[in-house]
Amino acid sequence: MNALTIDLEDWRQLVHRKMTGEEIAPVQDVVDETHAILSLLEARATKATFFVLANIAETYPDLVRSIADSGHEVASHGWSHQLLPALGPDTFRSETRRARSLLEAVTGRQVVGYRAAEFSATSWSAGILAEEGFAYDSSRCPTGRASDESARPRTVRIGDRSLVEFPVLTHAALGRRWGLGGGGSLHVAPASFVSRAVERAGERGVPAVVYLHPYDVTTRRLRTVAPARTSREAVVRVRHSLPHNIGRRHAMRTLERLLERFSFGPLISMLSTVEE
Repeated sequence: MNALTIDLEDWRQLVHRKMTGEEIAPVQDVVDETHAILSLLEARATKATFFVLANIAETYPDLVRSIADSGHEVASHGWSHQLLPALGPDTFRSETRRARSLLEAVTGRQVVGYRAAEFSATSWSAGILAEEGFAYDSSRCPTGRASDESARPRTVRIGDRSLVEFPVLTHAALGRRWGLGGGGSLHVAPASFVSRAVERAGERGVPAVVYLHPYDVTTRRLRTVAPARTSREAVVRVRHSLPHNIGRRHAMRTLERLLERFSFGPLISMLSTVEE
């Protein structure tokens, strides 16, 4: 069994903040994109883990509730989508508590999983998650010169508590480890290459953790909610719009091929498979 995970966030809201520093609410497009993913998963009889950013649950609680009611796992993607090193331990702890409380209030279900923004795990984040009672974390993408061992799920002991870490899918080739679990790789990597990486993971007894965002599979062009007002904003907009608009149809075809060839489920169902 492999894991399919969705980072539920609104591209337009996040890019607008990077452009201007202004906070805006998520827009309706993220609801439509998420329902398209839910329809695909229903057709494939597949359950997934949705790592939900807090502002999605604030703005569209019915959407998050429908995800949980459809049998998918709702886990936390944090509160602010800031990188963990920038947050620091104290702010990270308070934001994590706040986001988890909101998700549990919306869904009526316990939240036991976490994923950091842009896989920005730190040396101290696992300890805080364990202390806060999370069962697992999927905030690492071991690339570069990372070893085979770093790509395996593992149980981390912190005092009398433990936390399972699920790295996302990577593939060793040409003397280094490449991220193939999702994001840009689903947009540009040949589907056969991604499929082979899933197969190789299975041969090593490692579940392949694949991830995507609602905006990865939309057929509509991604556009920011407001035009750029300065040259800096224009550069930020292009830097994010260009890569995310390339290959989205290919990403959808790759996802469909993976769902046809392999079995996927939510991360919570794999906790018992990780050795202590």
